[in-house]
Amino acid sequence: TLEQVRVDSEAWFYDHIEILSQCETFIFTAAGSNWPIVKEAEIKFMEMLPALTQSFELEELVHGPQNAFGENQGFFILADENTQFEKAKQTQKFIEEAVGARVFLIEENTIPSFPKLNKFSFLTYLMFFQTQAYHIAITKGRDLRFGTYPSVDEYIGRTIKKEENQ
Repeated sequence: TLEQVRVDSEAWFYDHIEILSQCETFIFTAAGSNWPIVKEAEIKFMEMLPALTQSFELEELVHGPQNAFGENQGFFILADENTQFEKAKQTQKFIEEAVGARVFLIEENTIPSFPKLNKFSFLTYLMFFQTQAYHIAITKGRDLRFGTYPSVDEYIGRTIKKEENQ
């Protein structure tokens, strides 16, 4: 199943490549059991992209954080029929119309291979987000074979060695 999710996720990326490649930052949101998925997606994006990301619970997204929204941001809302789907659609409408940013409402019908909700659905959503992060990174010229700041290992290694000797 995951291989088909990867293939479908790549097709989704290429359908949205122009918009995704223009985003400078990404914001993720979800409610309920989808919240840990977007937290992990946020981390995956920062691990691969030269872009800052942030995630918020759906209920909190349009309170204080909305003051920092801008046109150059991409928003991923992960929603399903069981977790505030109508609120997710209204949030999408607000961000697109009032802010002018692009919002992707990700749900079980986004790609054909997403299974109906079950206890392993989170793996397919993570595969989707990881595939998006990978392809956005490549599109933005990021060579994922190398760390952005490879010298971090020297700093951490020296710090650990120094602490061990004390």
